[in-house]
Amino acid sequence: SFLATNSGVSSSLGPAGATPTGDVEQAYRFLDVAKAWTVTLGPNSLSLETTAYGDFTDFARRWHSLASTVLELLDITNQERIGLRYVNELPCPAEPSPEDISRMVIRELVGVVGRHEATQRLLASMQEMRFAQPQGACTFRHGFVPRSEGSAYVLDIDLYDEKPRALDLDNELRLLASFNHAAYELFRWSVEPDHFATFKPQEVPVS
Repeated sequence: SFLATNSGVSSSLGPAGATPTGDVEQAYRFLDVAKAWTVTLGPNSLSLETTAYGDFTDFARRWHSLASTVLELLDITNQERIGLRYVNELPCPAEPSPEDISRMVIRELVGVVGRHEATQRLLASMQEMRFAQPQGACTFRHGFVPRSEGSAYVLDIDLYDEKPRALDLDNELRLLASFNHAAYELFRWSVEPDHFATFKPQEVPVS
């Protein structure tokens, strides 16, 4: 693995858009040789992301090991936020018809596509909604993302809890497992059953 250092200017988001605050934040990014796993360590945050996701058990093991090391080195005792996000991409034609979309995701997500003569040819879409959960919240984004190669219908599911509290890794692991279950259930509900059956994803409980 290797280490890359990034400096970024922080911004505030308002009605006029993003406005730089002038503050510079330093973040350290660690990548494995294949660049499939990335750890980002900032002044107030730690994240683990991958493009080579196998199952939640493997991801949780890596996260727990990483968080344990950081907590030991930096003597962190409290947390402000924890979250688990899945960005799922369903391969899609570059110019999908309403029927193409309807075969992939449920009618509730298709919405106005194909329902009026002016909404037949979808060029791009992305909707964001936020929902309260038994613990924390869920941000659900979905829509068609056109690309020169590999257009996709995206189901972006982000579950998180922003309640400050003492940091207990075992409790957080259980919370992440519940987020994983909720994300899987929402993903499974969003995809048309016949299309879901073509790739047969499986939810693997954390051990």
